[in-house]
Amino acid sequence: MGTNGLGTLEDNDITGNARSGVVIMSGGNPTLRNNRVNQNGIVGIGINDGARGRIEDNDLSGNQYGAWRISKDSNVTRERNNE
Repeated sequence: MGTNGLGTLEDNDITGNARSGVVIMSGGNPTLRNNRVNQNGIVGIGINDGARGRIEDNDLSGNQYGAWRISKDSNVTRERNNE
């Protein structure tokens, strides 16, 4: 998602990317719900400085370096994700 990205990603298959499946850039505030983010080359979801969002009920298993890369200066809500 680009800088300041908004919106909802729901019920998608995000797989096989060379890098991370989803990256939330600074200022972004999306909702990710019921997605399958698997088999990506880095992590399932990367969250940059200043990013926000709600990430719930996703399958984030099977990524090369795990489910998350979360910057310390981000503020996301994570609930009921399979890691």
